[in-house]
Amino acid sequence: MPASYAVIEVDFTAAPGTDTSYRMERATAPAGPYVTIAVAAPLLAERAVYTDSTAPFDTVLYYRATGDQTGAVTTYTAGPLDQAGQVWLRDPLRPWADLPLDFCDAAQSGHVPGCAQPTPELVWVGLGDEVWEADAGLFPVLNSETPADVWARRKHASGSLTFFTRTLAAIDRVYTLFTAGGPLLLQLPPEYGVRDRFIQPGNVTEIRISRDQRRPERRWEAPFTVVDRPLGPAQGTACANWCALPAAYPTYGDLPSGLTLADLAAGEVICPGGEPVTPLVDTFTRTVAAGWGTADTGQAWTVATGPAAEFSVNGSAGIHTHTTLNTLHATTIPWDQANVTMRTRFSVSTVPTGTGGNDIHLMLRRGDASNFYSARIFTGTTGSLMISLRKFVGGVETQLVSATPGFTYVADAVYAARFSVQGSNLMAKVWPAASPEPAAWQVTATDTDLTGPGAVGMRTLVRAAQTNPLPITFRFDDLVVTS
Repeated sequence: MPASYAVIEVDFTAAPGTDTSYRMERATAPAGPYVTIAVAAPLLAERAVYTDSTAPFDTVLYYRATGDQTGAVTTYTAGPLDQAGQVWLRDPLRPWADLPLDFCDAAQSGHVPGCAQPTPELVWVGLGDEVWEADAGLFPVLNSETPADVWARRKHASGSLTFFTRTLAAIDRVYTLFTAGGPLLLQLPPEYGVRDRFIQPGNVTEIRISRDQRRPERRWEAPFTVVDRPLGPAQGTACANWCALPAAYPTYGDLPSGLTLADLAAGEVICPGGEPVTPLVDTFTRTVAAGWGTADTGQAWTVATGPAAEFSVNGSAGIHTHTTLNTLHATTIPWDQANVTMRTRFSVSTVPTGTGGNDIHLMLRRGDASNFYSARIFTGTTGSLMISLRKFVGGVETQLVSATPGFTYVADAVYAARFSVQGSNLMAKVWPAASPEPAAWQVTATDTDLTGPGAVGMRTLVRAAQTNPLPITFRFDDLVVTS
């Protein structure tokens, strides 16, 4: 996918004086006119990286940064960005969510020559009629044939847009774009004769166009109103944004040494291997027996360990059912990136009795049953709970670190967990799903034994000394895996 944003490395170090913030302007010609696109943008040691998430396509871009404290001016050029003949829907505050929409014959159905399966995934249908609403009032006047007319500037256009998705992954991309709820930038090819415009979408309608509703094709319709450019800082790209940075590296000291702001902007801090693969998302809304079937984003689950009959999906969760003690159960999906983060919700049907307990392993970089990293959540008698980071190398299990989160486990209550492996850094946390996610990781460790990509998944165990009646079930839901 072509880049839909420009990245500018701002540098005031050669200018006299000291600046701590700046104003950024953009033009499409060296002499201007220049338009202000950011004010009071912060500088760190008189440097910054600015991501222009609203840049026009197919033209050279000229930037002018002015220091707020000294008035020093630095200039830059970028682009042109390639529109590639596509329609773009862009979120100015979250450029990683941008959607490029392609064209094909008879996009209404998506089943004709020129619209081959499975690409393009997102197909532009068109704009609806536009209305330019009046801002006027007519008031009756006593003993006059005509009313008093009070008017002001006419409103800009309101209209609608329609597009088409053809895969489950594309549905998730639409959700990612529209879920924030804010204004979008609509950019159409020049042939439309429509200038770039910011729009505020109204209610988004998802239409299942096939009688067989298991098919992934959808038609999307959204009314919109043209609005002013939104205020606020752009948050970057999927591999370079301030939201993802603390998730991967909780403190400054966790950052790999020698990295700069430019490395962050280039995506080398969060995604050393390049742009992320399609996320794994599974809400387990299907019904499956003897396995877990296929995730929402199209990846197939594998029963890696345990009797197939003891794995199922009931329409709201993926389930491991243990009918015997001390039998491992595991479900996995291949993943081709070494840097990976997993988030999921889970519950267990019992609080252990006797002297045993229950183990839940979130697995990353799993080469096979004997080699993987694990965030193990152990629930013991009286509701005790512990989280630990562990490695399995050649079948040998080693605990790296452990912690007690400070709350009591309750049977069938829902909890959430996040586990991330970035380079040699391992991090995990667990919390009650009804509570906010803790800002800090509860356990962190460093290890270099497993460096390559591997499968992701869950492994569960009911320990032998437990005395609860069987079966005991482990349920998982709302799984998201990203790189």
